Parts: sequence; structure tokens; C-alpha cells
Amino acid sequence: MFPTRDFAFSWVIGAFLLAYCYPVIPFARRCLEGAHLFLVVLALPVLVVVAHLCVRRRTGDGLLAPTRTTGRALAAAALVTAALVWPTAAYEAGRACGDEQGRVSVAVSEGWRAIEAEVPPATPILCPAADGVFLPAMTGRRVWAGHFHLTTYFAARRDLAGEFFDPGTDNRWRAWMLAASGCGYVFSGALEPKVKAGLDELLGEPVWQHGSAALYKVAR
Repeated sequence: MFPTRDFAFSWVIGAFLLAYCYPVIPFARRCLEGAHLFLVVLALPVLVVVAHLCVRRRTGDGLLAPTRTTGRALAAAALVTAALVWPTAAYEAGRACGDEQGRVSVAVSEGWRAIEAEVPPATPILCPAADGVFLPAMTGRRVWAGHFHLTTYFAARRDLAGEFFDPGTDNRWRAWMLAASGCGYVFSGALEPKVKAGLDELLGEPVWQHGSAALYKVAR
């Protein structure tokens, strides 16, 4: 069998390499989602045993039992660990709360319900990549450009979708884009007036609209 010590060592080295090769291997971060669990499972019993052996007393029947000092040592270790971890956790939580991609408007959430009612499950939707991040999970529908880990050729698709919703884009190019992508619907949670006017001219009235959010059906 593979020695436990060698397995633990290999696990640590593998996790380290995955953590720092992300720019080269974009999917590496997902491989790290549970990498720490094995180390935690092994570390907890080892820490308890070490603390028990370092500070102990022998009871009347010859058994080892933890003292108050043992409990204090364990509590101190837990506090030190928390002090090392919480600044990073607080920073990441604050950064996530300030990230616009982590927020959706009321109009977009209502658009999800309209998409569920209007769009067939097999029909892809062309939308900005920022809208495409949440749309499949919230509606069960397909998008042409969505989450960057789950979209093939993400950078190219993100840029093309961005050009489609750019106010300076010509409708002839938009028509070509819709034909080339095979999308049956167009959705955006924040259409600029000039873009909406162009889509109204190209696709007709939207099948659903709320403020600057709108859903269009592509006629075939």
C-alpha cells in the first residue's frame, strides 16, 4: 500500500503546485476546493495527542488525563489559528461584497423568471458575460458566454458578446453574430438606450422588459 506519510507529503506538494500554477492552468483553482480537508482531518488528532503528551498528569489508575493546562494550550492554539486566518477571510468577504459581478438588480431577477417561462431549455441565449455567470444556475437555460471556468474559449466569447452590446456596433454585425452563434434569444440586464433602439430595430419589440433589462426573441 501507499505509505500514509508519503501520501500526505505528495498531497501537500500537489496542492502547493495547483495553488501556484493557476495562471498556466486556469481550472487549477477548482482542483483546490477540497485540498485542505485531508490535512485538517490528519492534523486535528495529531494536535490533540501532542498537546496531551506535552502537558499531562497520571491518574490513580495509571491512565493519562488532560490537565487544565492542556485545555488552555488547545484553546491558545485555536485562537492563534483563527488570528492567522480571519484577516484573509474578512478581506475576501469584503472584496466579494464590493464586486459588482456578485450583485444582481431586481430587474435581472425578474428577467430570470421571464426566461424560465419563455425560453426552451435547449435554446442558447446571447447575453453579456456578467449576466451569463448566474443565468444558467438560476434558470436552467444555456448561455453563449457565461462563467469563465465553464465556457469554452471564454475570452473570445466574452469579447464578442461585449461587442454585440456595444452602442457603436452596427446592426448588420449583430445580425451576423446571432446567425453565427445560433442563439435564439438575447438578454441583458442593463441595456443602454442606443443599444436598445438598435435591438428594437433588428429584433422587434422585446418579449419581456423591465426598466433597462429586456429579453428578445430571434426570428428564424
